[in-house]
Amino acid sequence: MRRVAPWRLPEGREMKIWRLFLLALIAAPAWCANVPSLGSFTFVQLCDPQLGKAGYEHDKTMLRLAVRYINHLDPAFVLFCGDLIDTAKYAQAYEDFNEIVAGLGMPAHYAIGNNDQADLFAQYIGADYHSFTHEGYTFIVVNTMLWVNYTPGATEAMDAWLLSELQSASQQGSPVFVAGHHPLPLKSGEPEHDPPAIPRGKSTDVLALFEQYGVVAYLAGHLHMNIISDYNGIQLVTSGATCYTIGDQPGFRLWRVEGERPFPHEFLHVADVYKGRDTDRDGLPDAVEDANFNGLRDADETDPYNADTDGDGLSDGQERAFGLDPLTPDFGVSIPAMDYAGMAVLCVLMTACALSRWLNGSSLGAILLSLNNRRGAMRVCVFRRNGD
Repeated sequence: MRRVAPWRLPEGREMKIWRLFLLALIAAPAWCANVPSLGSFTFVQLCDPQLGKAGYEHDKTMLRLAVRYINHLDPAFVLFCGDLIDTAKYAQAYEDFNEIVAGLGMPAHYAIGNNDQADLFAQYIGADYHSFTHEGYTFIVVNTMLWVNYTPGATEAMDAWLLSELQSASQQGSPVFVAGHHPLPLKSGEPEHDPPAIPRGKSTDVLALFEQYGVVAYLAGHLHMNIISDYNGIQLVTSGATCYTIGDQPGFRLWRVEGERPFPHEFLHVADVYKGRDTDRDGLPDAVEDANFNGLRDADETDPYNADTDGDGLSDGQERAFGLDPLTPDFGVSIPAMDYAGMAVLCVLMTACALSRWLNGSSLGAILLSLNNRRGAMRVCVFRRNGD
């Protein structure tokens, strides 16, 4: 019987190789832990709701419709690119803004714009620049007003923070999106954007920094226009607004982070929330139920999120089809309260029609029932066609 020599640690040079191998095995989990796993997701870029810019009530309505549409799309989060308000009633505007966006069914992150009043933004929204991560990606939100208007101390502090965030993301292998309010001018031959604008020299420095650290995209608003460009592989996306968009309808942008870059995105119109949609499946399109498109259920409207607005057991669509009022309960019980005398009349008429056909060879063309149970009555109209 062959004897197997016991295993022993190697010596000399072989021992060094084994040590390196064992160290690699020990370090591998820690190294892998620093490499994020990149997931697929969608998010919304929403720019310039700017309550008060195109009419205060109009702008609130557009934002409500956007919130409703976004909830239907169910993205991972919403990224607001500044100018949340635009009115002399700043405090009230922020209160109204927060009341509307509280209806979002997902997290929201905010950049500050030139109309947002820094002190009230801090009070009602939060920090003017910050970062967060999602599915292995890093999102950096900057205060572009510190680039538009150089502020000693504050501008340097944010720039140092931005560099630190980019370095940290790079070390972790996390791709970076950056978002701010103002677009970045691309080159010397390009006209500067409407004031206030980021000085072209500062824009050049920022873009070089983004390129150095492999930034995926820079997202902005401010212009109320859709301008899509590229800088050495960095997606530069200035998106239209929800209050009004020049050359287009009010809307927001849906991003799909999946597969290889560049990542796809599309500008969606807020009014399309109603396009072919019947949320509560009651047979009435949402556009019919919310007739004035304000995102609210007014006193004379049925509820697009409730198939039976008046709670009488009949759907809104059924009541409309039978000529009933879907805002007024028609029955006190779950079964329609037609009187049995009315049902007896119907049976007599049906029997008479059958006898008539048996006697003279005629036939029924159609029977139309029109029920008006609000008054406890039933009308029966019988149409008879001869000679067929």
